[in-house]
Amino acid sequence: MAKLRFERWQTPNGGECSAVGAGWDRVRYEGARLVEVFYAATIEEAMIRHHAQNGWEPYKPAPDITDRPFTEAQVAEQEAYLAVRPPKWRRLAEQITPSN
Repeated sequence: MAKLRFERWQTPNGGECSAVGAGWDRVRYEGARLVEVFYAATIEEAMIRHHAQNGWEPYKPAPDITDRPFTEAQVAEQEAYLAVRPPKWRRLAEQITPSN
């Protein structure tokens, strides 16, 4: 089963939970603090975890959108980006051990 790496970041104005990618790294608040790294097979799985970790009400999935499994091609694309990820984000991410 293909799983993507997700990261949860905290900022003074809130937070972010997303699959690692260039787009999110480009727009992330400079002073963000990484709080968790985990892997998920679908967006739904990731958001269920994100809501639970924040003590929010249970995540309400969007059928046929959030429950689609990630593909090996998406994993390969993410791994290619991680290999060239900017050092400032890579250093922070290396300090956190991924959880399941």
